[in-house]
Amino acid sequence: MVTFEKTEAWSPVSAEPAELTVVTSDAEKRTDGSRFIIVESRRLWRDCLLRCFDTLHPDATFVACATINECIKETNAPPEIDAVFLCIGPNEASDDTIRRLVDRVDPIPVVVLSDSEDISHFVTARESGARGCVSASFTVDMVFEAMKMAAAGGFVMSPDGIDALQEMAPKASRVADNNGVALTSRQAAVAEALRHGKPNKIIAHELGMCENTVKVHVRSILTKLNATNRTQAAFKLNEQHGVTTME
Repeated sequence: MVTFEKTEAWSPVSAEPAELTVVTSDAEKRTDGSRFIIVESRRLWRDCLLRCFDTLHPDATFVACATINECIKETNAPPEIDAVFLCIGPNEASDDTIRRLVDRVDPIPVVVLSDSEDISHFVTARESGARGCVSASFTVDMVFEAMKMAAAGGFVMSPDGIDALQEMAPKASRVADNNGVALTSRQAAVAEALRHGKPNKIIAHELGMCENTVKVHVRSILTKLNATNRTQAAFKLNEQHGVTTME
């Protein structure tokens, strides 16, 4: 773990800001005063990111870790961590790596920073349960906002990433329930399991997903059904199937 004291002599240079797309958001953004972890194996990048964040956002606390194991250890000790920022190089977008971190620090959200604009990195991050994926084209301020939004329950991705994911999704995978609520084929499968009152762990096992991905689908289903909890969602789904009680 590496920490730095802020110095007046150092000043970061920001590029022209890119747009930021928030896909879902379940809560208000948290104010400064939050605590974040940066995971970056390359020392130079780790030091630069830490100094940037410390200088631009002095009211928040940042901790830099070189490995996932250091990060996991840090999240297990007080005070509470609001979000983890995982940096991956061009050839490091491993779903096993991201999923391992996501699972071990759950329920702390993880945001992935990819050095590459390769859409496969965005897909890998999304399917591995990360709460966002941004590229190196983002400014430091934009990345900080992404971490805050993830800490508030949102999912953040660049517009290019969203467009590419939508283009990759087969049109046939879009289905609709009896009330016309649009669900993807995977969401429909999760909704069917949810209708039967199955917990996330069982759903993940039966559908071959990681548990955090199931959680993402459940949140999306609740939003689309305008349900406040799983029980209400299951009731609405059963109503659509002509069932008045939970099976």
